[in-house]
Amino acid sequence: DDGVVSNPGQLPCYRFVAGGCDCASIPAATLHRVLSTDEDALRPFLSAQRRVIAAEEEHNRRDAEEAEREARANETAPVDRLRRTVVEALSRGGHVGCPDCGERGQKNDACMHMSCRCGTR
Repeated sequence: DDGVVSNPGQLPCYRFVAGGCDCASIPAATLHRVLSTDEDALRPFLSAQRRVIAAEEEHNRRDAEEAEREARANETAPVDRLRRTVVEALSRGGHVGCPDCGERGQKNDACMHMSCRCGTR
């Protein structure tokens, strides 16, 4: 890296306003000099920087939400399978096939748990 801090249309660029810039990459020393001496250049730069940070945070938030949804879906799959098994057992008078080995067993009492000789619960 030779001190260049941006590409056309990317931050940081002191001329970044209204969603874009028309300049080429600028050396870091030039950016620092301009921002430290020109208050009119600093304001749009900081504003653009805040927009970019907000956009990145929104993107990260959406990624985290999607990952959480996927994790929840993976967590609920065994619960959903158990729920279907219990509902099936109740609808058949307490007799149901094991989801793993298929052996039919009986659900007894009011307990929602079932276990099979093969070890499946």
